[in-house]
Amino acid sequence: MMKKRVSISLCMIVLNEEKFLKRSLANVAPYVDEIIIVDGGSTDKTLKIAERFKARIIQAPWKDDFAAQRNIGLRQAKMNWILVIDADEVYEKKLLEELQPLAENNIGIDAFAFPRKNYIDGKQTSAYPDRQTRFFKRDKKIHYEKPLHEQVVGFRRIASPMDLHIIHRKTSQRQALQNGHYEVIGRSVKNVDLEETIFFYTRNDYLIVNNLLCGNMDRLWRVAEIVNNDSKGVLKEYEAGERVLDTKSIERFQNRIYQKLNDEAKKKILKIARNDVSNILSAMKLTNNKMVLYRNVRVDDVLPNCNLNDTVEFKIISSTSAVPSDPNYNFYRYEITVPKNGFVLELDQFDNFVRNEDCEILLPPMKCKVKNTRKSNNKNCKGIIELEYLEKISVNI
Repeated sequence: MMKKRVSISLCMIVLNEEKFLKRSLANVAPYVDEIIIVDGGSTDKTLKIAERFKARIIQAPWKDDFAAQRNIGLRQAKMNWILVIDADEVYEKKLLEELQPLAENNIGIDAFAFPRKNYIDGKQTSAYPDRQTRFFKRDKKIHYEKPLHEQVVGFRRIASPMDLHIIHRKTSQRQALQNGHYEVIGRSVKNVDLEETIFFYTRNDYLIVNNLLCGNMDRLWRVAEIVNNDSKGVLKEYEAGERVLDTKSIERFQNRIYQKLNDEAKKKILKIARNDVSNILSAMKLTNNKMVLYRNVRVDDVLPNCNLNDTVEFKIISSTSAVPSDPNYNFYRYEITVPKNGFVLELDQFDNFVRNEDCEILLPPMKCKVKNTRKSNNKNCKGIIELEYLEKISVNI
């Protein structure tokens, strides 16, 4: 007896996508049973293009919330499985041909994430594999969360076949417009747990966050154990009457500790770390004026073989200071010039509840240009590397 074919709903959110939508819909339409378009108020030919593909169009005014917009489409879907795509993407033919086998043959798996190849002006970026959860069962528990950098949650098991790709093409102009829009959303999102993020980031959790951003998972789990033991130690000191903690701080520590580093604990660590990254980046603000910031790095951690005018990437959230300092170990100093309208997060505003250095300022993952190198009068400082902040780089974790 033949297996019954799995039915698929395509869900998209759009807003003035006339330049891209036809290509995207033509790519996936033969492989789905219905097309649901959630339109945020397009004023171009987007809706006419959607109508040609017999899409069911849902009008939902855009409210700076990607998760809410996507969830509107999910609630309208009627088929067994849901496929999600953005207007500036297409799926490889191999991926589309595998949708039915993936849904039919992987018992117990209710979501699939695919690696995405990103191209800007025809050139592939370094953001790979950039996994995107795009194919999942229609289930009330499975939905999107977070207004910005939205994520699919609620599935039980997920698989990520690495040979099936999403192709994402855009121009640098479109990227710049999107980045500006993302920053507006980020500043409008109320980060109710930003204080908790900063509280722990300035203790030890920056080690977890930055190893996650760099993809150093083995080291991440090692530092997670150190951080966890430190937090347990704080609570023990409180219980022994050796430390004073308010109720909020106690809850914060209890929410983050775990008893054993098993798979469940690792999921918890990663969820918290991703949330911390999102909170920090969303809280960053544009500078009003040019700034010169300083960051000391140990000799073993300095940029390798950098030459004048080289473009270098920092994948981490960099902790810098508005005032240079001279530690008692061998180091190099980065002198980073941030132009007007660069993104920073000044930690002095959190002085009442965090232990940060004076004038500490966080910078996002970024590209910089090497402008100069020079010697220092400090015997411990092995050199000063002058850097010019160019732009933020995208984060995919």
